[in-house]
Amino acid sequence: MFKEKVTVAIPTYNRADLLKGCMESVLAQDYPDLRLLVLDNASDDDTEMVVRSLAKEDQRITYIRHEKNIGFARNWNRIIEVNQSPYLTIVPDDDLILPGFIRESVQALDEHPSAGFSLALAKFMDDNSTILPQKQDTGDMPDGLINGLKYIDLCIAWRGCSIYTASTMMRAGALAEVGSFDSPHSWNTIDSNLSFRLAARFDIVFLRKELAQIRAHQGQISDNPWQKFAVLAESIDAIAYLLQSDRAADATYRQQLAERLLALNARKSESIHHLVPHIYWSWTERLELAAQEVAALIPPGDSFILVDQNQWG
Repeated sequence: MFKEKVTVAIPTYNRADLLKGCMESVLAQDYPDLRLLVLDNASDDDTEMVVRSLAKEDQRITYIRHEKNIGFARNWNRIIEVNQSPYLTIVPDDDLILPGFIRESVQALDEHPSAGFSLALAKFMDDNSTILPQKQDTGDMPDGLINGLKYIDLCIAWRGCSIYTASTMMRAGALAEVGSFDSPHSWNTIDSNLSFRLAARFDIVFLRKELAQIRAHQGQISDNPWQKFAVLAESIDAIAYLLQSDRAADATYRQQLAERLLALNARKSESIHHLVPHIYWSWTERLELAAQEVAALIPPGDSFILVDQNQWG
């Protein structure tokens, strides 16, 4: 279909009011060898008119409209199916890429052929496009080329960097090896699922620059308390990738993974107890059990300091 070095794809559905700004942020990039692909998931608003009005002025735009809505994940996978460029970025229709994103991401992947994808930082904005003060947590991420398994290791210890597709550029050859988006736990974690599968087989390149702008909607699915279970499930899958790697040959490392697995499982149970309290001890019973544990640990007559959040009364 097209042979440009970079394809930026925008999957969209009924967001004509935001789509134009998203497209313009792509077309304004200072990188010439670029194709903008818009996949319209059967929108019934002014999406087609917005795309075609911009396409009249810029021949780099390709528009694909589905006759019926094929669902979120299938629309994203359709992007991978039709892409013929060596490098691919997927930008949700309500996000933006910032100046220099394409040029710097291409340079990073060109310089590091072992990398399956590059990852930059993102700014955050609200529904009114006002920039929010929050900064993306980068944990202990080092700059530049990172071993993919090391990246997974950081993520499962909550010391990695979150994935946003608008700040990520993927190598098509790597995608061909690991496959497309998958949703074994939740459709909202298909991006982290794919990034872990890529990192299990390839290095990544980290750019410590804010090169994308992500919209944080009120009430979006990531705010749902049940969503944390999908995130935990993806992390447990990531531990499995590490156990399947050569790194697991070291017994000490296997023990570390076992401890992280136990910690993740404990966090999952804690979340379940909060949402479904009748399947676990009551607060009064938990206090009694905790007091028994303290009494068993502290020798009679010894002093100790108990630090809580004013919960014990």
